[in-house]
Amino acid sequence: MRNPFPSEPDAFRFLLLLIVALAPAAIAAAAGPAWLALTLLVFALVVLLLRLLHVRVLSPRGAEPRLKSAPAHVGAADERRILVVANDTLGEHGLAREIERLASSPHTHVRVLAPALVSSPARWTGGFDRARAEAQGRLDDTLGRIRVDLDATGEISDADPLQAIEDTLATFAADEIVIATRRERSWNGLEPRLADLARERFALPIEQLVFDTETA
Repeated sequence: MRNPFPSEPDAFRFLLLLIVALAPAAIAAAAGPAWLALTLLVFALVVLLLRLLHVRVLSPRGAEPRLKSAPAHVGAADERRILVVANDTLGEHGLAREIERLASSPHTHVRVLAPALVSSPARWTGGFDRARAEAQGRLDDTLGRIRVDLDATGEISDADPLQAIEDTLATFAADEIVIATRRERSWNGLEPRLADLARERFALPIEQLVFDTETA
């Protein structure tokens, strides 16, 4: 079944609205007359239906597709800048080898972007700092496997992966993007369809590396 919400924050806001809308009906059912409880329930259902229609119709999914974007090439004609996007796959030896291979090419700069994936509830309960620290640890470990004479750097982002890519392209004008995901999404991993979503937004060559299970 397709998720009717365009993003996790939208789903979380709808859940809060559901709780707020149904609470008066529940209180009336317990302490008030039946007709009042029924009236409040119908009103709550109408509000929720209107909100759901609003999300489906007016959300970015229902809007016109945004134009693809790509940063202008920076540096000499033979220079290359490659953006590698990964999270839980940063522990994979295969990914570290691929980053080193890319950075070994002459005049090539590699930037590893690790979005710290944090759900909206986790931001309220202290999970944000933990997720960021875990992502930073994986990033440091991966970069530590790369030869020190190569130009391979990294950064953590708090934004969702697509927005994180867009923000990074503003300061690191990549000529190519490599996205590393798992075949099936883990609880702290990138969406397996992220490469396809990125191709819809960015006019850049995008390669996807797919790992089945954690092997590091």
